[in-house]
Amino acid sequence: MDFNTSVDLCKGFESIVFDSQYTFRKILKSMSMPGKIENFDLELYPPYPLYPSTGAAVLSLFGPDTIFFSDHESDEIDSWIKFHCGSKPEAEKRKSDFALITSHNDLDINSFYPGSLKRPDISTTFIVQVKNLTNNSDKNSIKLTGPGIKDYSILQIAGFDQGILEQRNKYKFPCGFDFIFCSPEGFACIPRTTSTEGF
Repeated sequence: MDFNTSVDLCKGFESIVFDSQYTFRKILKSMSMPGKIENFDLELYPPYPLYPSTGAAVLSLFGPDTIFFSDHESDEIDSWIKFHCGSKPEAEKRKSDFALITSHNDLDINSFYPGSLKRPDISTTFIVQVKNLTNNSDKNSIKLTGPGIKDYSILQIAGFDQGILEQRNKYKFPCGFDFIFCSPEGFACIPRTTSTEGF
């Protein structure tokens, strides 16, 4: 799959209302059924290196009041997000509503805000771009248990360090972090209510 290598500030969703609702429903369904992979098939061409699914998640979830941290160094991406969403980047991780992660080799989630008992809703939500998502079962897979899952589900996230999810497990509900994983094909979510372990 080829992705756009230049930003086009006039290009976002073909239909802002319907495409945004479509994407939001996909993410919501995946969040309510942790580990379930939701395919994404809208045509969208965000600036490189964002996948269409990643760009769609941003367009659906960000707004003028959204503060986000991103690990990329692309002015094109920041300009694209600002033009379509009105959102602004934030260098201080603990102030961010969302973390847009495209390279997660050195990701330390402990630098972000997990919310508080009084305000768990203001924790950072992670949008993480990954190479591939499958429900294959092998030594690199993750076992998910918790609300929305019968018995357990299996998710394999190509190239993602399972140690990051182990960091996440130490936070006590209702505090913690929600993860939205974006691949070239779609979404899979691991909310804070889900426990993870190596398979």
